[in-house]
Amino acid sequence: MSHPLCCTSFWRPTLVAALTTLTGFTLHVLDVDYLRNWLFDTPAGPRYSPAITALAALTSIENGMGMVVFYALVRGKLGRHSLPLRAGLLALILLAIKGTLFRNLIMELALAGFGVQTLFNMVPWIIGLGMSFVLVYSYEHLIGSKSCEAPAYP
Repeated sequence: MSHPLCCTSFWRPTLVAALTTLTGFTLHVLDVDYLRNWLFDTPAGPRYSPAITALAALTSIENGMGMVVFYALVRGKLGRHSLPLRAGLLALILLAIKGTLFRNLIMELALAGFGVQTLFNMVPWIIGLGMSFVLVYSYEHLIGSKSCEAPAYP
């Protein structure tokens, strides 16, 4: 029996990675360009040129591809759970790997106490959850249900 990712056409995992990346990148841009300015009542920071923004968006596919491969590897262990629970567990694992599950919040509390900045440090959780939900649902819809039986040769 082969793995679903191995017997799927190239475009499906790429589409899942692109959707996952688009979700994370959009939430990141909303955070950087709007949420920070609103929370801290600061004037808008420097705007990047469209070429730099496009380059950032294109290179962020690396994160989406890594998440697709990671989910494909752990999917068998998470497969008995519902899709929302899988997405939540995946988000927890990935946030822990990146060190943004508890470390940022704990360090912020230790250094500055509770405040707006503490709430602001929860943005990676929102981004991680959003990306994980898009990843799990799109993966299961586009890749997970596809049969990977080896072709029968006469």
